[in-house]
Amino acid sequence: MPRKYVRRGRQAVEKPKYDMGTPELRIKRLAALGPQRQGWPAPDLSYSESALGCLLWQGYLHPDYSHAKAMHDVGVQFAGWMILVHPKLHAQGTLGQFQPKEGSEEIDTTEAEANLRDASEYLKKERAVYDAVVNTCVYNRINHDKVSKLRTGLCRLMEWHKAQRKAA
Repeated sequence: MPRKYVRRGRQAVEKPKYDMGTPELRIKRLAALGPQRQGWPAPDLSYSESALGCLLWQGYLHPDYSHAKAMHDVGVQFAGWMILVHPKLHAQGTLGQFQPKEGSEEIDTTEAEANLRDASEYLKKERAVYDAVVNTCVYNRINHDKVSKLRTGLCRLMEWHKAQRKAA
């Protein structure tokens, strides 16, 4: 395979798909995630991009990894529905996280809209819980005074998911 050369005879360098930042920035982001917790896998730098990911690795969601990861995943899914239904509220880059279904060119937002409406109604029984979930999961705002409300909201979302799966 012939080599590709850029200006001045320098060989072209393959660029990674995602820019993870300089080594100094990676160290800073890993420090933000906190120390390695015993019994947990090594933290991934992608979790430092969101407030919910940082709370997961700092141990605020739950001391057990599997339960904390389930809470994190439910929060990310809720944020995904919000981003798909209200795309103008969010940066364009966040829409790229959600791919269309196989064989389709467009993302179907009707299912996301129905799920968001039902999950929001389930969470809005207590407004402070709903606000804590939306602020942390969707808008990446961490309020350490409201972490208990966030945990409550994520647990309710998990209950809602279980009820949806049983109904289906």
